[in-house]
Amino acid sequence: MTETALLRIEGLRVAYAETEILGGVELELQEGESVFVLGPNGVGKSTLLRCIAGCVPGQGRVHFDGKDLLALNTRSRIRCGVVLCPEGRRLFGEMSVRENLRLGAFLRRDRHGIEEDLRQLARRIPWLAERMEQPAGFLSGGQQQMVAVARALMARPRLLLLDEPTVGLSPAAIAELREWLGQQSSIHGVTVLGTEQNVVFARDVADRLALLGRHRIQSIAPAAELLPANVGSAAGLADRFFGTQFAQDDR
Repeated sequence: MTETALLRIEGLRVAYAETEILGGVELELQEGESVFVLGPNGVGKSTLLRCIAGCVPGQGRVHFDGKDLLALNTRSRIRCGVVLCPEGRRLFGEMSVRENLRLGAFLRRDRHGIEEDLRQLARRIPWLAERMEQPAGFLSGGQQQMVAVARALMARPRLLLLDEPTVGLSPAAIAELREWLGQQSSIHGVTVLGTEQNVVFARDVADRLALLGRHRIQSIAPAAELLPANVGSAAGLADRFFGTQFAQDDR
């Protein structure tokens, strides 16, 4: 662990009732870095992000830019720049795309800055400008996922927690999302901690990959180094590195 890391996690433990989900996670991210956590259902990937965001309690140390996140409530963590984009998109389908995007900026008070961010998004996503006033539920799954990520970016995060962004998307939508995420990272300089089961997508967008299993991080390395070309699924990674079976639900 280094003192200069933007996010430093030490000995993080999370339990639901008497069931341990995370049992001593150690992880750090440098500013501007993208790290994706891999592993099949049941190992606690979503739980890790939810704990950092303040949605579930945990024990240990989670320091972000020198601040003890575990001592802060969820709203305070957002004000610090820690923002979760949850699995499943969770847009408000009957509300317009514009209204959904503005919800991401609900803690901001710079009205003109919010409007400028909306204009910038409309310039960078070709189809977005003409659909701003449409109900978000009318968009395709891939478009909804891009709006969900854009909504999180409207909070101007320093750390974006991105939970399983490719779930339920077609190959074409995944390819579009991969390209767009790369553009946003270079434009905003945001640090990303994500989770995925699509290991090829994770390898393509991450600087490093971390393997989560048996309640803790088992291995972490540069993406191209950790993920061999012949491993094409999270289950394959589990068999290769963990040699164990996992439950089917990590929520």
